[in-house]
Amino acid sequence: MAIDTLDERTVSGEHDGRHVNISIDGRHFRVEERAVTGAALKVLGGVPTDYQLFLEVPGPGPDRGIRDDEVVELRNGQRFYGVVSGTLGCD
Repeated sequence: MAIDTLDERTVSGEHDGRHVNISIDGRHFRVEERAVTGAALKVLGGVPTDYQLFLEVPGPGPDRGIRDDEVVELRNGQRFYGVVSGTLGCD
């Protein structure tokens, strides 16, 4: 499956070794790709292209901003969210 054609999948909560379960803006996705760009994640999650994308980081530290051209190694349980650009400072 090409990165730019990621599509939403029903998440059963199970990890079958072929798919990665992630969430974007509170919606769950099951994807085959292990490495995708920030832009592809925005498309998948329906995040507007002019928004900033963030990876939620557990603990007291700040969440990590993801650039559109940045390749992200996906792992089960990762949570991403979009924010209006300039709101949290990762332009």
